[in-house]
Amino acid sequence: MNASLNTRKDKMNQLPFIKPLKGDIVFQFRQGFYLVYILITLFYMLILSQLPEAWLQIAVPIIVFSDPSVVGFIFVGGIILLEKEQGVIDYLSVTPLKIRDYILSKVTSLMILAVCAGLLITITCYGINVNFLYLIVGIGLSATLFTLLGLAASVKCRGVNGFMLAMVPSFIVCLMPFLSYFNFTASFVLRVIPTFACFNIVLGSFNQISISDFLISTGYAIGWIFLIYKYVYFRFEKYIVYKER
Repeated sequence: MNASLNTRKDKMNQLPFIKPLKGDIVFQFRQGFYLVYILITLFYMLILSQLPEAWLQIAVPIIVFSDPSVVGFIFVGGIILLEKEQGVIDYLSVTPLKIRDYILSKVTSLMILAVCAGLLITITCYGINVNFLYLIVGIGLSATLFTLLGLAASVKCRGVNGFMLAMVPSFIVCLMPFLSYFNFTASFVLRVIPTFACFNIVLGSFNQISISDFLISTGYAIGWIFLIYKYVYFRFEKYIVYKER
């Protein structure tokens, strides 16, 4: 039995992104990102606990959807800038670590954090009367999208001001699907935005969307994630590995 467990553990450790993933989790913990996010989550929970019960069906999905934006977009920007300041990211061009594994480890570490926080907020403030499969998928896809966009925005930035200027336009656009929740007249336009599919899944976990709607939204979000990943890979290769200006 122990031999079987050790074999599985060895196989997991052989996965290319597992080692950098462990390093990212330790790095984020030591730099205080986990503490900051715990405080943000507690703040959300405090606010939600003060709302009337009738409002929670609206407020909780919005918070749970927007929460990955904080983790994925802003946090990954801070992480990349910190790694640049410490010279960590410069080793990407001279070590065996592949760009793919570097990106995957960042996305996975922050996605795990976002999913855990989203589940905690939901269970604590709303209860268990939700579709947890839809909820986990929706949060995971949202966190992945926002993290990739944060990576794309931060890869060329040298400081906080540059990152803020780069992130604001796409950050605003990605949060626009909120308007569809309030019967915005141009909601058909918002459906093109990739985060609309993620919001639809998160919202559907509370309101029970159909399986076909869930699958279509999931497929649409995954398609966008693939395209954005390719763009992030291109920017890392250009500005980090080849150090173009």
